[in-house]
Amino acid sequence: MSDDWAEQENEERKRKAELQRKQELKDCETLLDIPAFCRFFQRVMIDSKMLSTTFTGNSTGMFLEGQRNLALKYFSDLLEVDKQKAVNILITEEME
Repeated sequence: MSDDWAEQENEERKRKAELQRKQELKDCETLLDIPAFCRFFQRVMIDSKMLSTTFTGNSTGMFLEGQRNLALKYFSDLLEVDKQKAVNILITEEME
């Protein structure tokens, strides 16, 4: 009986995680249609040095890599929703 309960609990967690992920991607889709968000995310990419190396040879590198990884995570979400719009943000950022 406890195995059934654990299995139901696990299924419920999976279902909630899937719903949350769908909502996150839907939010990204909505945000990509807002020019102000695209400009904001360009600043995030620049400030996090997303396209740069973060190796410094000291402990600062770990902090910089954390910033970079966070930007990469969200950029990955944007790519999943609309590759062309995400790449346009990237191209515009590189040209500045």
